[in-house]
Amino acid sequence: MDTEYRRQGDVIEFWRAVELFSPQQVPKVDKFDTLSRVEKATLHDRACPESNRPAGILR
Repeated sequence: MDTEYRRQGDVIEFWRAVELFSPQQVPKVDKFDTLSRVEKATLHDRACPESNRPAGILR
C-alpha cells in the first residue's frame, strides 16, 4: 500500500509542477468598475460568515 501512496503522491507533484510553470491568465480588476463585485479583504476578515475560527488557523 505504501508504494501506491507514493505513486499517487508522485502524480500530484507532477501536476503541481505543471501548474507552477504554466500559470493561468487572470484578468486585471478595474477598481472603478461598478458592475464588478470586488471587495477589499484584510488578514482579519473571515472567509465566510459561518466561520467561527480565527483567520489563518487551519484545523
